[in-house]
Amino acid sequence: MGASGELVAQAAPPMTIASLRERSTHVQALIRDLMVEGVHYMVIPGTKERSLTKMGSELLLCAFHIAVDPEVLENSDADAVRYTVRLTGRHMGSGLVIGVGIGRCSSNEEKYKWRRAVCREEFDATPETHRRLKWGSGERGVYSVQQVRTNPEDVANTVLKMAKKRAQADLCLTALGASDAFKRQPAPPKPTPPPTNPKGPPSAAPGPSHAATGPVDKNSPAAPVRLASPAQVTLVQRKLDQAGLSETYFLAQFEIGRLEELTAGVVDHALAWIASQTEAPP
Repeated sequence: MGASGELVAQAAPPMTIASLRERSTHVQALIRDLMVEGVHYMVIPGTKERSLTKMGSELLLCAFHIAVDPEVLENSDADAVRYTVRLTGRHMGSGLVIGVGIGRCSSNEEKYKWRRAVCREEFDATPETHRRLKWGSGERGVYSVQQVRTNPEDVANTVLKMAKKRAQADLCLTALGASDAFKRQPAPPKPTPPPTNPKGPPSAAPGPSHAATGPVDKNSPAAPVRLASPAQVTLVQRKLDQAGLSETYFLAQFEIGRLEELTAGVVDHALAWIASQTEAPP
């Protein structure tokens, strides 16, 4: 036992190359066979790498028998709530410390600090220091959204959950050495077209190959990200209103700044998530 009461390994030898390869292979198999893009990991708009979601980190923790022990540090004031979560991961069987993850979140972050005004009257009645026009551009051109400041206490629980989620993802990636497994793979090089003979008949086209005739993986990381249509965005907004869920809470769960950044491949999961919240509110 250590001085702090934690079980620690005494002079543990480094992992063998075979053990490291086995762990890496297992993580890759989990991503390939069990994890779903948009559910367990996603590419956040504006970034290039795949990010682990809360459900994805839970799957990894379960697969490697890791229990978590959170420590919450709060540094809030009248203007904002701020949480830092230190998450210690322990092996469920032995109690040995596997690793530590750190996550921080504040209600002053853009997606928590502001919300869409319910109506023009609310926007006009809000003091100028607590309202703004948020400008953006999309498929429909430049647009503006009337926004008002969010009450920090209204998003305190969401901010705390996000800090814990970030710490949990950090724990999984560092303790399991899984960061490399979530890097996006470069697109394969395009095949060189066959040469042509201007003085004779065209060269025979090459015979079919596995690369040319194999199935196309629509979920390949190299595939372009397609945003949800305006009709899909409106549907998600309507379902949120019907379920009594705040847009801020939804944006936090899906790690986007506004509904227009929702990708088309995530819409069905978003609607299912909204339905599940009405059955068991957070």
